[in-house]
Amino acid sequence: MAQSAAVFSIEQAEAELLETNVQEQGLELELEKLYSRATHLCQSESQNLTYIGEQHRQVPQSIKKLQDMLLQTSGVADELSGRVRKLDTICGRITEALKFVDDMLELRECADQVMKTIQNEEFEQAAKYVSRFRACQGVLPPGIDDASIRVLKQAEEQLSVIVRKRFEEAMSTKDQASISRFAKLFPSLGLSGEGVKKYLEFIRHSLAEKCAVDFKQLVTLGKRADAGPTPYAEVLTNLFVAIADIVQEHQQAVEEEFGPENFVVVVRGMLLEADVQGLRVLDKFKADNSKIFEKLGSGMRDMHELSAVLEETALLTQRTHQFDSWIRGVAAEVIELLQGDARK
Repeated sequence: MAQSAAVFSIEQAEAELLETNVQEQGLELELEKLYSRATHLCQSESQNLTYIGEQHRQVPQSIKKLQDMLLQTSGVADELSGRVRKLDTICGRITEALKFVDDMLELRECADQVMKTIQNEEFEQAAKYVSRFRACQGVLPPGIDDASIRVLKQAEEQLSVIVRKRFEEAMSTKDQASISRFAKLFPSLGLSGEGVKKYLEFIRHSLAEKCAVDFKQLVTLGKRADAGPTPYAEVLTNLFVAIADIVQEHQQAVEEEFGPENFVVVVRGMLLEADVQGLRVLDKFKADNSKIFEKLGSGMRDMHELSAVLEETALLTQRTHQFDSWIRGVAAEVIELLQGDARK
């Protein structure tokens, strides 16, 4: 029995030894494969390193070639840039010469046509010719086509006289269409300031005439049975409403014909006229109620009469504040518009 166990142990050991030999052979094969792969990898990397080293040695030479190429390119670019600058200068001179020729032709055309249009009372077209002449006047060198310039200056003076005269006639007859027509010609003649001043005079005169009619109602106040409880406030309110109507009616026309900046002049003129006419109403109110104001300090007993005067005083103050707020808003809008145009 013991002998059998010993035999089994020997056989088992031999089997394990055989298995171990097989594993050893497998490991040796695996090592050979790894060694072969490592050898191949080392050879490959060695070749790569050799190639990289060769390339690295060529880098300075390549950099020098690139520097030479860049220097050459820079020289060519400088030369081309110089040629382009010369071409730009030549083109600029050609453009100036062409513009000079155009200005000369335009000047002669204006000189040839302006007198005909004035004689035919085509004042709008004549004003365009004069405006074009004024635009060219500061560009052309002195001594160029003096004959044409002399004709155009004469036409400008003649047309200015005609426009002023016709504008005055239109204002005197209150011909709104003619007023608008000739007002538009002032800017073309370089007379925007004068035109808006005359236009403002016409507006203020019209407003003063309307206010005079309303003021007469205060003069005959004691003789009228239809007088309201606050006649002075009504007249003052009519003044402010009339100014608002004028602004609404004329603002667009003034801005189109004279420019938004000149509408500020109109607003200022309306304020001056409001002061003149409004103070007339207030002075009349004070004069007509002077006895009541004098009795305030002496213990006036007629409280009904005093209450009516105080009520109208409050209403006059209220209307004045309302007008002041409105006119400030109009002025602010115009100033904002001008500032917006300036930023463009």
